[in-house]
Amino acid sequence: MKRYLLEFTVFTTGAVVMILELSGSRVLGPYFGNSVYIWTSLIGIILGSLSIGYWWGGRLADKHPSFKFLSMIILGAAVCVGLITIGKEVVLQFIKQSIWDMRIAAVVATTVLFAPPGILLGMVSPYAVRLKMSGVKTSGQTVGNLYAISTVGSIVGTFLTGFLLLALMGITKLLFALALLLVLLSLVVYSGQYRAAKIGLALMFSAAAIVSHQKSLARAHNGFIDVDSDYSRIWVVDGFDPRVRRMTRSMMTDPYGGQSVVFIDDLDDLYADYMRFYRLANHFNTNMRRALTIGGAGYAQPRDFLRLNPNAKLDVVEIDPKFTQLAKKYFGLKEHPNLTIYHEDARTYLDRTTQRYDAVIVDAFQSTFTPPFQLSTVEAVRLYANVLSEDGVLLLNMVSSIEGDTGKFFRAQLATYKKVFPQVHVLAVMDKENSHAWQSLLLVASKSDKNLSFTSENPEYQRYLNQIWNAQVTDDMPILTDDYVPVEHLLLDAVASLERERVKTRARE
Repeated sequence: MKRYLLEFTVFTTGAVVMILELSGSRVLGPYFGNSVYIWTSLIGIILGSLSIGYWWGGRLADKHPSFKFLSMIILGAAVCVGLITIGKEVVLQFIKQSIWDMRIAAVVATTVLFAPPGILLGMVSPYAVRLKMSGVKTSGQTVGNLYAISTVGSIVGTFLTGFLLLALMGITKLLFALALLLVLLSLVVYSGQYRAAKIGLALMFSAAAIVSHQKSLARAHNGFIDVDSDYSRIWVVDGFDPRVRRMTRSMMTDPYGGQSVVFIDDLDDLYADYMRFYRLANHFNTNMRRALTIGGAGYAQPRDFLRLNPNAKLDVVEIDPKFTQLAKKYFGLKEHPNLTIYHEDARTYLDRTTQRYDAVIVDAFQSTFTPPFQLSTVEAVRLYANVLSEDGVLLLNMVSSIEGDTGKFFRAQLATYKKVFPQVHVLAVMDKENSHAWQSLLLVASKSDKNLSFTSENPEYQRYLNQIWNAQVTDDMPILTDDYVPVEHLLLDAVASLERERVKTRARE
């Protein structure tokens, strides 16, 4: 074992680097949303940290080439990872409230949390090279071997994390496990000094992991579920809504709102006003036989559709099976003979299905305001049109303003749909007079050239139809394509504006 100790060390630390990087998205996601900015920050800061570590580690290795010093470097990385686990909520909450620009906030948060362990882990490989070096003649081979082994470790860590560890362990237990692994590695590299302190630290991290697990069980008992899926970190939270004085249950993937919200005392009573507007599918197509919903989450809309259309078939495409599992356990989803659920990306489903639908309801979000980019392009909109019947109608939910900087993405999406559908209308769920109001907006797109009717004998439907936006919408945004779809950039001003309002609200309270 001693002979291959350095190879084992660089393999393990290489794996830890990638596990830490992939875990970072689940640490940052609930506070800053799941976006390209998070991954840009993680990749950039981790690479920068490793570069500093390589440089610094090489200099120190020439001055202090010893297994004892290498052991202390690894122990320092273990402490840094442990500090991430213990302090991440406080740090991230402070940064989120202090910095409104999501890009800057993501970079600062990543730097504070992940740069210190990244630098220390980067120091390991050059240090190992110096200790392994036996002569100039074989120096190239020694360097190549150790960096190759470190890279193999990174590959193993990548696949382990993405395919197994995140979903199996959850983020907090995984980070504690990484800290414990690094402490044990430090002991293996050098146990001659500070052995008791290292063992004590290992026991402390083990105890912290056990306490964290027990705390998670207690929080779950009190109505807070925190789970990791293959696609995101999901919170299920029970709370009280003073607006209606009722208890609610929310499914969340970021701090800005719920992917799905229900009333605990009546799971069938729709919480979100915009979901009632989906019932207009029956107004626009009175002979509803089969419909498609893109995005399930808590399945409030699919359950409502099946109640109103007992003889119609409904297909739901939900990319994350964990959402469906949670919906069955906490949100009242039950097996139904007319309900078929497909767990896959909606884009691949649309591309392969031969089914035709009288209505398509799109309510898919990567985070509270950000739809999946691959569903926002003109190529995706053409796929929607292809699966609609000749008189079919599509209803798409967005959260936006209509005009101003906070409405950029809405106007780009409207232009994209108008490129494909002969008629596209807008329903403003809350305020049909204020173009700068931040609210749910429904696009109603028809495949037919026949003008849609916005009058109904059904009083409920007429209330929703009265919310049609009749004013001109500024045509200033490009059509979104698979080649050009800057979703996060177009929504940046909107998210920053909302965060400012949240901070002001807290200050008033």
